[in-house]
Amino acid sequence: MDNSIVYLIKGLIFVLPLFFLPWTLEFFDFNKQYLLWIIVPLIGILWLFKKVNYESAVSFKRTPLDIPILTFLMVVFISSLFSQDKFSSFFGYYGRFSDAWFGLLAFVIFYFIINNTASLKERLSVISLIKLSLFSYSLVLLSFFISIFGLWGKIVGNVNVFYSPVFNLASGSLSELASYSLAMTVIISGLLLFYFNEAGKDNGKKTAWFTRILLFFSLFFLVLVDLNFIWWGMIIFGVLFFSFAFLRARSENKYWGRGAVFSICLIVISIIFLFFSSGSVANFLTGQEISKEAKLDYKNTASVDLSTLKNNIMLGGGLGTFSYNFSLYRPVGLNQSEFWQFRFDKGGSYFLDLLAATGILGILSYLLILSILFYLIFIFIKKDYSGNKNVFINKEGNQSGLIFTLAAALAILIFLQFFSSANTCLLFLFWLILASLMVVGKESEFWPESKEFRLTEDNKFFKGFDIVIFSLFAAWLILAGFTAKYWLADFYVRAGGEENLTKAVRLNINRTDYQTRLVKNYLNKIGQEILKPKDSRDNDLIQKAIDNSLSWAKIAVKIRPYSVANQEILAIVYRNVGAFTQGSELWTIKTFEQAVKLEPSNPVLLTELGKAYFEAEMMNEAEKSFLEAIKLKSDYRESDFGLAQVYAKKGENEKALAVFNDLAAIYNNEQVFYERGKLFYNEGKTDKAMEDFLRVLEINPSHSNAMYSIGLALEKKGEKDLALKYFKKVLELNPNSLEIKQKIDELEKK
Repeated sequence: MDNSIVYLIKGLIFVLPLFFLPWTLEFFDFNKQYLLWIIVPLIGILWLFKKVNYESAVSFKRTPLDIPILTFLMVVFISSLFSQDKFSSFFGYYGRFSDAWFGLLAFVIFYFIINNTASLKERLSVISLIKLSLFSYSLVLLSFFISIFGLWGKIVGNVNVFYSPVFNLASGSLSELASYSLAMTVIISGLLLFYFNEAGKDNGKKTAWFTRILLFFSLFFLVLVDLNFIWWGMIIFGVLFFSFAFLRARSENKYWGRGAVFSICLIVISIIFLFFSSGSVANFLTGQEISKEAKLDYKNTASVDLSTLKNNIMLGGGLGTFSYNFSLYRPVGLNQSEFWQFRFDKGGSYFLDLLAATGILGILSYLLILSILFYLIFIFIKKDYSGNKNVFINKEGNQSGLIFTLAAALAILIFLQFFSSANTCLLFLFWLILASLMVVGKESEFWPESKEFRLTEDNKFFKGFDIVIFSLFAAWLILAGFTAKYWLADFYVRAGGEENLTKAVRLNINRTDYQTRLVKNYLNKIGQEILKPKDSRDNDLIQKAIDNSLSWAKIAVKIRPYSVANQEILAIVYRNVGAFTQGSELWTIKTFEQAVKLEPSNPVLLTELGKAYFEAEMMNEAEKSFLEAIKLKSDYRESDFGLAQVYAKKGENEKALAVFNDLAAIYNNEQVFYERGKLFYNEGKTDKAMEDFLRVLEINPSHSNAMYSIGLALEKKGEKDLALKYFKKVLELNPNSLEIKQKIDELEKK
């Protein structure tokens, strides 16, 4: 039993950062989270079973953080119960997954498992767990370097999964990988400077050289990605190391220490890259630029999260609801940025997102954990451990160096939580380091003593543990069943196609992202069928696809009514099937209006709503909608075009012409010239109209409406023969058009 527990713990620590599956739609966090949910509770059940049936006693090693951690877990659970999207709060928002309550539960269980199984000297020692993390991290870095230098093709052949220049095993986000690397760099440096150097038995040549090489490549990676928040973190890292190294050197009657020299070099290099780097390091070293990641900046993250908090101050909006909050409180200033069309599902700060998700109660319970942690570290620094000598010169097992290393890594991880987003690897590392620090501090007697909770078979409550174990195992089987079911659903989505998407939806009805994919599949089928000649269309297939698309789009909206994406796809369905169903125009308007309420600062939605009003002949409403869209984003020309059409329809030709002229000066667009040509034609300016229609044909020689309009203009000018040529060209493009046939017959009879 002990062997099983040890192998599962070590295996999880090593495998989790490396675990990904290319058969699901999202390769990384989706699979890492499900691995956590399966393995961690299983370890906990096995540990409890061992205690009850092999040791006849259940004992829990308590730490000062236990109650704050359990309080935080409970507050987040209550927040998730009241969430506007309970499924995402418990199982993770699609595309992220790390913001799931079940994920947090797994981390907390893992924390308690490490506290009750790890030690300083036994085979499940803290240092052995840290070394496993380093070995795993080395493979993560290797996967990145293979990708950046384009070597996957030679290793695995034609496998599209590996062809991204920034592919790595840990994360789909380069900035999150950089955060993970920064924390691991702190651990590596601390072990080299303050632990391996003085703990002789741990300082094998192979380990020392492996660690030095890993440090070099880790720093090299950070230089390649060259992110500002990483350099700020490096400066903090350097200051922490300098402080510890300097104090330790002074306590040993030395003027200087190699740790202090390393720290100063690190700080200087970080400042140089922070303020003077041109961002072209990767291009110089690898011959290619590392693409910029679409990431919401800190200012806009704060704006969204604080606005959310105002309306849900106690318990927040719930885990996994950032996407809804972003849409509702989306800053207008984003419309002027390069990422204005993105709907972000996470902010630029894990801490701020947590504040918005769990409210004041959640963040206070989390801050309580951090406060007690920093208090324990303060005790470690101030403790008079040996006479008048402080902890800096305690050499008993050299645990002061290990404690400092773990504490510094936690400090950097907490800094990153404030100024960067998080993923499964980062959160797993945080809880692993936190638990390891508690083990080392407790066994080295640096932390205050705490009582052990213990029940023996003499206690009347002990017999109830068999029922507890059975219940936990049953719950684990249920969770494993749901996990397998949801994984299979994502597998079908990855495979694609109507049949597979239908299977995915039925396996996991709560993932409305699957419904929207299925709806788009039906819309594509309708579009493909409409392109066929009328006499060869399958009308039954079209009607069935319409019914299915409407049905699944409505189900998606019913399950997640606060999702602007779901409202938008339903509105698009109503709009696209308008030619086949009665009354769809009003439903299109109603649904787009709901989408605009959920994302009021989006100029695209307002423009689409304006188009819907225009089609329904509601010109005043259309004008208002287009003007609001232009106010939000003045250079979104789709709104200008729609506004010009409204003016033309209302007979306000001067206004319409002014807008069309502005658009024509900027864009060589066939629609602009065609609509302006129609306006000129209706005003009797035939020559100008023909100029625009001819411009349309220069852009698109097969534009039959422009040809027909030229024919009408020529006919109006009395050039019948030339007009007839254009009408015949139109007939070639539309051989079944009765209107053009009648027009040709009329001209030929004259």
